[in-house]
Amino acid sequence: MKKKYFPLLALSLLTLSSVSVVAYRDAEVLGASTQIADVVFPPVTAGPGHILPDSPFYPLDKLYQSFRLGLVFTPENKALLHTQIAAERLAELRVEVARNNTKAANIALTEIEHETMAAANNLRDAATRGKDVSQLSRDIHQALTDYRTVLADVKSQVPDTALEQQLAATIGVIRESRLVAEDAMPASDSDHELAANIDAELDEAVMGVSDTATKLEKKLSIYEKYASKAAERATKKQQEEAARASVSAQQKVIKAQREKAIQDYLTKVEALRKQRETELATLRKTIKDLQDQLKQLRSTGAVITPTPTTTQ
Repeated sequence: MKKKYFPLLALSLLTLSSVSVVAYRDAEVLGASTQIADVVFPPVTAGPGHILPDSPFYPLDKLYQSFRLGLVFTPENKALLHTQIAAERLAELRVEVARNNTKAANIALTEIEHETMAAANNLRDAATRGKDVSQLSRDIHQALTDYRTVLADVKSQVPDTALEQQLAATIGVIRESRLVAEDAMPASDSDHELAANIDAELDEAVMGVSDTATKLEKKLSIYEKYASKAAERATKKQQEEAARASVSAQQKVIKAQREKAIQDYLTKVEALRKQRETELATLRKTIKDLQDQLKQLRSTGAVITPTPTTTQ
C-alpha cells in the first residue's frame, strides 16, 4: 500500500529541489544588494526546527508539525501548541535573516501568520465551549506580544522593501490574533491593557505641554531674579503681575491642550474599538468562507482528508 506513494514523494522532492536551484541562481544574478544579515535580531525563547525553510525538505517539517497537532484533541491544547510552533518559526526566521535569505525569511513569516491565527482560532473555540481559558489567554497574549515586539524591532532595521512589507503584514496578523486573546482574557486584565495603552499615548500627547510648562517656569524665574533688585521695586511689581498673568494664561492653555488631548484620545480609543469589532467580524467571515470553500472542495473530492492510521 505504501509503495504507490513512493513515485509521488520522489516527484515532489525533485520539484522542490528544482525550485531551490532556481532560487539560488536568482540570488547569484541579483547579487547581495540588500543585506538583511546585518540586522541585529533580538533574542528568541525557542529554537528552530530540524529542517529550515530554505531546505527542499521543509514540507516534511510541516508534516511533522501536523502530526504533533494530530495528537492533541482539545482546542485549548491546540492553541498552546500552535503558539509554541510559532515560536519555532520565529527562531527559523532568525536563522534565515542571518543567512541573508529573503525568500526563506518570507516563508518563515507566512508560517508565523498561520500558526498565530490558528492559536487565536482555537483559543476562541475553547472559550466558546465554556472552557476556563483565563490563564491560557494571558499566556498566549503575552507570547504574541513578545513575537510582535521582536518583529517590529527587525522591521525597523530591514533595508529590503519587500521583506519590510511582509514583516508589516505579519505584525498585522499577530495584532489581530492578540485581539482575540485579549477578548478571552478576564475583564480586569483587559481593562489593565487598555489603561496601559491610554497612559502611554497620553504621555506622548502631553509631551509638548510639559515642554511649554518647563519654559514658562524658566521665564518666571528670570522675572523673579530681575524683580529682586531693590532699585527696581516698581518694575518688580509690574513684572510679577505680568508673570502671574502669563502663568495664568499659559496654565489655561495647558489645561485646554491637556483636556483636548485626553478627549482626542478617548475618541481615538472608541474608533479603535469599533475598528477592532469590524476587523474581527471580517476575520470571522473570512474564516467561515474558507471553511465553506474547504467543505465544498471536500464534497467534490478535490481535497482528500487523510485517514489516521491505527497502530497495531
